[in-house]
Amino acid sequence: MEINWSWFFPSLTRYAVFENVPVCPGIYMLYEEVSDGSRRCIYVSETENLAFALLNHLLDSSERNEYIKDSISHYVCGFRFARVPDKQTRERVVKFIIQTYEPKENNGRKRNERNDNKS
Repeated sequence: MEINWSWFFPSLTRYAVFENVPVCPGIYMLYEEVSDGSRRCIYVSETENLAFALLNHLLDSSERNEYIKDSISHYVCGFRFARVPDKQTRERVVKFIIQTYEPKENNGRKRNERNDNKS
């Protein structure tokens, strides 16, 4: 199974989503920049509509995850995505990514816990 990932988009903005993200099923990963300038994956998910899912993260009223909301509001957050039409494939790939990258918001870690020294 080959997954073709998009370029990494260093900023999760409405413009970046509208201009680059298709309205189709797929997988996406959210990243945050940490104090040393590197990035870490904080969330991965599958969806029937990539553009809608990413835009929902940008809406305060739609984003229920406080850590993701805070990251998007106060930190540099980026994303990447892959078109994956088959739901079972999406679910398997997401499970693999979670096991490999251990994204903070997919692993039930304590919310609002940051390991960097940004304030």
